[in-house]
Amino acid sequence: TPDSKRVCVGNGIDGSLMVFDATTYAPVGSPISIVKEPSSIAFSPDGKRAYVPSAVESNMSVVDLTTLR
Repeated sequence: TPDSKRVCVGNGIDGSLMVFDATTYAPVGSPISIVKEPSSIAFSPDGKRAYVPSAVESNMSVVDLTTLR
């Protein structure tokens, strides 16, 4: 994330996003369901949202990083 407090990892196998604490590497919450085969992750400037486009579909998931939904 822009504030370097969290790390987000997209899983192309099951279409999920994992969020980790950048200091402890502990998972933050449960995996979040997102698009098939995420190709990248971009963040809003305030770090409250993650944008995850699909490499194989014409869509994108928007994840609220404050609620993890």
